[in-house]
Amino acid sequence: MQKDIGRRKTMSNEDILKLWNMGLSKMQVVKEYMRQNNKRAKDKKDVDKVTMEQAMKHVEPILFKYETSRMKE
Repeated sequence: MQKDIGRRKTMSNEDILKLWNMGLSKMQVVKEYMRQNNKRAKDKKDVDKVTMEQAMKHVEPILFKYETSRMKE
């Protein structure tokens, strides 16, 4: 799983949901999202690092939409 995510430039929504479905908490998913994006920022100097707040603003709506869609089923 980690190698698959590492090949791409950034985590997709599917990658975030895979981590969530593996049993990681919201904060663990956020930290993994930050790690991936900050690794990319370190490799490419023109990309800004992601803060915890920015990562949460990206990850939380994805998880919320996924969970609410599951409740409707």
